Amino acid sequence: MKPVKRVYKHWLPGKLGASAVTIGHTIYFSMTECFVPDWLHRHENTHIKQINELGVWRFYTQYLLEYLIGRFKGLGHWDAYARISFEIEAVKAEGRSK
Repeated sequence: MKPVKRVYKHWLPGKLGASAVTIGHTIYFSMTECFVPDWLHRHENTHIKQINELGVWRFYTQYLLEYLIGRFKGLGHWDAYARISFEIEAVKAEGRSK
């Protein structure tokens, strides 16, 4: 298992409209380390777990395929994103009450 790298105060998440983005075994956060909430660490660590289980190529292929299926069904960006199985699992791992 590859070690996880965390990069704080990075520009990439902001460009994607996110607070954090996981690419391979690196998590990019839009804020400094002291401002990253625990739930966001749990969310992104879930993606790392998923990548470790499936492998990078398979994870991103399935992730993109699920997103595109949602878009082809007429869903908007955020609705298609929210229905990706990996995101559903990561949101559950956040442990936040709704």
